Amino acid sequence: MKNLLPLLFIIFTISVFTNCQSDSQTAKKNKTEQRKKANKKKKPNQKQANKKKNTKPKPLPPIAKLKKSDKQTRGSIYNINGSNTAKGKQPFRITDKNITIKGRAIDKPRKTAAAGVYVKIGKQYFKANYGQPSKAFADNTKNPKYNKVAFTANIPKSKIKNGDYEVSLCVVSSDRKTYYEQKETIKIKIR
Repeated sequence: MKNLLPLLFIIFTISVFTNCQSDSQTAKKNKTEQRKKANKKKKPNQKQANKKKNTKPKPLPPIAKLKKSDKQTRGSIYNINGSNTAKGKQPFRITDKNITIKGRAIDKPRKTAAAGVYVKIGKQYFKANYGQPSKAFADNTKNPKYNKVAFTANIPKSKIKNGDYEVSLCVVSSDRKTYYEQKETIKIKIR
């Protein structure tokens, strides 16, 4: 009996040890399976987020394919070639190689950002780079949809003949079906 007791103790120790090992392996498998499930759930969401980041906005339709709206919206030009339009005297004289026009525009009837902006100089239309940050404007209007409503139009002076012109904005509605032509104009002289 005395010889049997150490043998039983060894058998008991081995069985406890193997049970602990199998429990730890089961726990590891469970953790691994849980991670895989979590990753599978995350991956589609990450792909969707990446698609949203990488998707480019639709190109702006040509102004000739849009219908002119009777409604008005909010849009303004605040800078032409570095001159503040609110403080400067009209007509603004343009002698540089490029005409740079900066401003903001929204789709006021729909209370959201516009699809884009065309700058009208005389009878010519030039597409502006729309969607630039305008956080201060969004804060002032208390509408987060106006976070990116600023624009810049860089127009080579060679595309316009020398002369006196009126500059206005044509703001494309967010649904890309109509445009709002601003009544306010700014006078420029191209020399």
